[in-house]
Parts: sequence; structure tokens; C-alpha cells
Amino acid sequence: MPENPDTLLPWGPIPNNHHNVRVLCDLEGVTYIQKEELTACVMVESGFNLNAINRNYIFENGQRVLGSTDYGICQWNDKFHGSEITPDQALQDPEMAVRLMCKYWLSGKQSQWCSFTSGAYQQYLGKV
Repeated sequence: MPENPDTLLPWGPIPNNHHNVRVLCDLEGVTYIQKEELTACVMVESGFNLNAINRNYIFENGQRVLGSTDYGICQWNDKFHGSEITPDQALQDPEMAVRLMCKYWLSGKQSQWCSFTSGAYQQYLGKV
């Protein structure tokens, strides 16, 4: 670990990604409780995997079709957030993805993540 705990580590290894999420929360000014919730949500959403991709299928006219896709460490949805962060950015720029997630947390928009609305994140509070 770096001497300065606010130093970002190289992205890639899961422990570094975890560290960087928490550092970026601090740098973006989220509260301690918000940081705990956000970090737990990232654990549920991607397991801190920068390359996580989740395809969301829906049924239309009795057919299973792709409705949208979630990308990267924060699982940004292309249908609902593609104008803010593209799939390539969500996958290739984890710092941008996490900083944007922090902005959502600060504006009270945690409900954009299923891990939050379902309560699934709660199992990781204080553990990540």
C-alpha cells in the first residue's frame, strides 16, 4: 500500500480496485456511511472487476431480447446512462466510472443500482 492512503494504485488487481473505489469516495466528498454503501454496492454489482458485463434481457412479444447492458466496475447501464458514460468509458476508465457513481450517491440517486434497491449490498457493509 502507498504511504499516502489517498494515492490511487494501478487499476486491475481486485485489491487495488477496491482501494481506489474507497479513495475516490474520499476525494469526491462522500460521507463515511455513503462510502460504505457505495463500496458494498460495487462488490455486489461487479466484485470490483473492471471488465464486468451484465446483459439484461426482457421479453417483447413473447421473445427474449436484449434490453440493455451494464458495463464495468460500477455497472453503468447503456440504455439509461449512455449519454453520461459510454460502455467503452465504463470499461476503460474506472476512475471516471467511480467518480460518476460518487456524484450519484451525493445527489441521493443510489436507487439507480439494483444492489442498493434490493438491499443486497447490506451483507457487505463494514466488510469491504
